[in-house]
Amino acid sequence: MIYCTDCGNGEFQVYTNVNSWSGITSVVDVSGVTCGAYVAVGVFKKFMCYNLGATDISIDPHIPVQAIHGNYYQWGRSTVVADASTQAGAITGWNTADANNGAWVDGSKTTNDPCPAGFRVPTKVQWDGVLANNTVSRTGSWANDGNFSSAVSWGPNANTKTLTLPVAGWRLYTDGALHDRGYSGNYWSSTEDSASAWLLSFVSGSPYTSNFNRPCGFSVRCVSE
Repeated sequence: MIYCTDCGNGEFQVYTNVNSWSGITSVVDVSGVTCGAYVAVGVFKKFMCYNLGATDISIDPHIPVQAIHGNYYQWGRSTVVADASTQAGAITGWNTADANNGAWVDGSKTTNDPCPAGFRVPTKVQWDGVLANNTVSRTGSWANDGNFSSAVSWGPNANTKTLTLPVAGWRLYTDGALHDRGYSGNYWSSTEDSASAWLLSFVSGSPYTSNFNRPCGFSVRCVSE
């Protein structure tokens, strides 16, 4: 049996078995590409194909280049604190204060969420679901040399990519200086953890979720609401 699920914005997904990757016969939208991943068994969730702030959304989202690295955001704030072209050193006037609890929350989108209408910052549970229910693969050298060509991807197997995240590094919470681009990727979740917040992290080893300081500048990849 074939199941068709309208994803909105002219997008649809076609399945023969909604409980396994092997049952997906196609995942398409009006531009020929839909990005997403399983966030739980049998639950495929649409993600934006590019990091928030990407400067070219006409190119292949699974080939990492500078144009799809996007912006950096502090947890709980919608303000862009740096982008892929910002100089690597300390940023004058960097905000070192923590955003308040509730600035971003799980289960609903706050006014501080930087994602466009219909999307939001993913929860920790959703990132954990991506890790547990998809096959991971890697592209690039993963050298700590500021390169734009490294990325991690998920999909039904190592040769098929449906969600690709560039290894954009991060901005230090004390002064905004760039660290580890090409070597470390860090993507915010909406989930609080005491005075810090949860994120998806990855280096050359296995991706994982961890908690860190809210004033850090990390990437954002929006998920459908």
